[in-house]
Amino acid sequence: MKSEKIEKQFLGIPIIAYVETILFLSLVVFLSYMWGDGKRFVDYYLHPFWIIILLISIQHGTLAGIMSVILSTLFLYVGNVPPQNAQESTFEYQFHLAFLPLLWFVTAFILGEIRRGEIQETEELKHNFAKSTEEAKAITDAYQDLKKIKESLETQLGSQLRTSAMIYQTFKSLGTLHPGLVLMNLNQIVEPILNPKKYSIYALGTNGFESTLCKGWNEEEAYLRRFSQDHPLYQQIAGKQKMVCVINADDEKILAGEGILAAPLIDPDTGEVFGMLKIEEIDFLELNFSNLEIFKTACELIGRAYSNAKEHKRAENNAIYDPETELFSYNFFQMQKKYFMDLAEEMKAPLSMINLHDSNLSQYNAVEIANVKAILQKVLPKTAMTFHGKRKQFELFILLPAEDTAKAEETAKAFIAATKENEFLNKKNLVYKVEGLCEAIAVQ
Repeated sequence: MKSEKIEKQFLGIPIIAYVETILFLSLVVFLSYMWGDGKRFVDYYLHPFWIIILLISIQHGTLAGIMSVILSTLFLYVGNVPPQNAQESTFEYQFHLAFLPLLWFVTAFILGEIRRGEIQETEELKHNFAKSTEEAKAITDAYQDLKKIKESLETQLGSQLRTSAMIYQTFKSLGTLHPGLVLMNLNQIVEPILNPKKYSIYALGTNGFESTLCKGWNEEEAYLRRFSQDHPLYQQIAGKQKMVCVINADDEKILAGEGILAAPLIDPDTGEVFGMLKIEEIDFLELNFSNLEIFKTACELIGRAYSNAKEHKRAENNAIYDPETELFSYNFFQMQKKYFMDLAEEMKAPLSMINLHDSNLSQYNAVEIANVKAILQKVLPKTAMTFHGKRKQFELFILLPAEDTAKAEETAKAFIAATKENEFLNKKNLVYKVEGLCEAIAVQ
């Protein structure tokens, strides 16, 4: 990551702010003497010094704005103090002189504080982004560790499984970063290892264990598809987190005809049970001590894969950028939307939003997304921000600061017209919706 350029400062204010202010004020004073009466526009209601004060406050913050006010006051009054009128009292005369600098000071303070808040918000976003990057790297490292463990386990089981190719195919099914797919792929692990005739996979829900996969069962099977929290098997698996097998007399009573072998699927990071793997029927020769240890190890590996998949999913949801479209994420859109609405309301400026999506709910490939981004870059103003939508299909949200709904409507129409002329997008059914998040408020 490139290091940010640090501006040189004096008294906490960038040097460039001093230079800009002094050059502007000198130019205005010069124009006053060359083409004016030389009084530096002291009697003007809208004084030209307002320009530099507003620019410096918005660009550099409160301290720079106040510095600009002080220099403007000096350039205005040093050697140019207007005389007191005969009708004015001393208080009125002093108030008249102080009124304009006071307005400058209040304006610079308010705008500077708004800018300072924006800078702080930006720094927080940078910090959160760096933190998310570190978390994603940690998850990636953990996943690489998991792959190493998996490869080591494959080597240890090589003499007991049929072929090394079968070992690879067995645990390759765990190479997913989606928690739901970990449970769905368990059949590819259980069958090659233990070769059961009947087995089932249960997920832990609010009411107990509920079956998600039943292999080898027929319609007349009497096995339970749900184990409530008061069932002995649930209490043993979810409560004590122990494997049960009919070889043990006590475990045979717990199973009560519901199977031969059952073990919990545990998230190793939290220690919580998220499922159960149960075998109802298996060949006698397959039920040996070696296979029981392999079954237990496989359940632990499944738990680790499930934990890493959850962490990856959480980091993906909290990321600022969407990795597939390389646009700002939907989660970041929700934060920015609130921030820009508050800012627009404070600044009494308009704020509009465009929602783009495909009415056919179709997904877009990398080439189509690249063409959409290229068109958006041409038709959108530089201040616009584009975010990926929440839907799995193609959807975008576009925030347009300082633009009302009429301008947003024109921008959206220009985008749709451009897609009709694009060879990759002309057959797509793109539609849009314009929403005014904040309308401009006229200043009285």
